[in-house]
Amino acid sequence: MKASMFLALAGLVLLFVVGYASESEEKEFPIELLSKIFAVDVFKGEERGCKGFGDSCAPGKNECCPNHACSNKHKWCKVYLGK
Repeated sequence: MKASMFLALAGLVLLFVVGYASESEEKEFPIELLSKIFAVDVFKGEERGCKGFGDSCAPGKNECCPNHACSNKHKWCKVYLGK
């Protein structure tokens, strides 16, 4: 029951996004939509002094942004949730 409700809700959200995308004539629509959904501006290509989520890093060098940590296993910055 919960799974079917989740799938129905996900389908409605997908239908809304596709409908909104079909009405939009701007080329940067996907970037704007993702920026609004996640409330971040990582898509503009701005230079910053730290590495964000998914950027490659070297463990132990503290290159990742605050609230992120370099994964020893995957060698990229992940969100640090603490222990």
